[in-house]
Amino acid sequence: MIGVLRYSPYYDRDHAELGLRLLAATAAELSVRHGITIHQHNDKKKGDQAQSRLIYLGDTIDAAEASRRLGALVELRALASVAPMPSFGDTVDAIFDDPDAPDFDKGRLRFDRFIGSDDFAKSLERRIYGNEPDFAAIFDSKGPVVDFWSGFHGVFHFLRGKANGIAGKLPHGNSHWGVL
Repeated sequence: MIGVLRYSPYYDRDHAELGLRLLAATAAELSVRHGITIHQHNDKKKGDQAQSRLIYLGDTIDAAEASRRLGALVELRALASVAPMPSFGDTVDAIFDDPDAPDFDKGRLRFDRFIGSDDFAKSLERRIYGNEPDFAAIFDSKGPVVDFWSGFHGVFHFLRGKANGIAGKLPHGNSHWGVL
């Protein structure tokens, strides 16, 4: 079992970190197929101090597939090290909710919401793209940003759903996320 523990309600990056570790373990032919992230709960009124999420690899990811995905992630990291690959909050997640059918209309709604938020005011995206970024220019369907995120979600896509064949109940929420 691999785990990630943070005192933060934000879990996306920790899911990615744990997913990467699971891919590496699978590529090394270790028998680790799932792990748990533990975070502060967003809603303090509920009295819960922590929530946990199970992260697991899909059944189709064997050692060869894990190695292929790790290689693709290395290539994507090289691209991201030379040019900005912005996410504008959850815009990218909205566009690539289904990696096989990008939804730019849904992405534009999330983009507009993020641009109007306090999070945008202190974001790196604002520093790079200014106060009035252009969705169509940044998220051009044939542009480098969309190409990068399409590749990323094709290799490293999380899907919320109950894992099969994993015993036990997680505290608070019983949330499962698969790397498929």
